[in-house]
Amino acid sequence: MKRITKISIILFLTVLSLDSFAQNTRKPDTKICSCKGNSLVKDNVGCDTIRFKNNAFIYWQYNCDSTWLTFENTGVQKIMYSLEAPLIELKGRIGYIFVKEYQDKLLFINKKASGGGFPVDYEILDKNNGQILEELGTIIYFSDSTFNNYILYISSDSLETLTYYNISNSTKFNYPIPKGRLWKTVTESNQMHPEFLFDDPIIVNNILTLSYKYLISDSPNQWSQDKIFIDLKQTQ
Repeated sequence: MKRITKISIILFLTVLSLDSFAQNTRKPDTKICSCKGNSLVKDNVGCDTIRFKNNAFIYWQYNCDSTWLTFENTGVQKIMYSLEAPLIELKGRIGYIFVKEYQDKLLFINKKASGGGFPVDYEILDKNNGQILEELGTIIYFSDSTFNNYILYISSDSLETLTYYNISNSTKFNYPIPKGRLWKTVTESNQMHPEFLFDDPIIVNNILTLSYKYLISDSPNQWSQDKIFIDLKQTQ
C-alpha cells in the first residue's frame, strides 16, 4: 500500500512539473512572419518574442500588408500596436518599444514620430493583462536598476510641477518648480522641450539631486541653474 502511495505521489508531482514546464515554455500559436518576395521587410521587421518573469510575453508578426505587436498571457491575447504598409519598415522607429520589466508593470516607449531629436512618450502597462496603467508622456529620467524604481517627469501643463513616481508601490510625490521659469525658457529660447533642460539625477546618502538650467533673459542670452532635492526615504 505504501509503495502504491509513493508511486501515486511521484506521478502527481511529475504531472505538476510537466504542467509548470509547459506554462513556462508556452509559445505563441502559429506566428505569421512571412512576406514572399520582400526580403527588406523580413530584415527590418523580424519576428521577435520577449518573455517576462510572470510567463507573459510580447511578440511581433508581419505579412506584406502590416506588422503588429501582440501581448499574451494566460487567457489574454491583444494587439498592442500595428503598422500598415508602407510604414512596415519603420518598426522600431515608430510605435511601441519595450524598455523595462518591473514586479507587476512594464515600461514602454511609444514613439509618435520617426527620427532623432524628438522626445518620446512613455507608458506603463499592467504585466498581467497588458492594459495601459499610465500615459506619462515625455519623461526626464527613469532608473535602470533593481532598486529605487522610479520615473521623473513634468506633470503639469504649466511646467511648474515635477513628479517622482515610485513604480514599485505606485505612489507619486510632487515637487514645485518656480512659476513661469520653464515656460519662459521653452517659449523664448531654442529649447522647445523642457525635459531636455534637466541633467541626470545624482543620488548621495538617499538624497536625489536633480539639476536643471533655465533662461533668465534672451537679450542677451543669460542662463542660470537650480536644483531639486528629493529625500528618497520619504518616497518608499
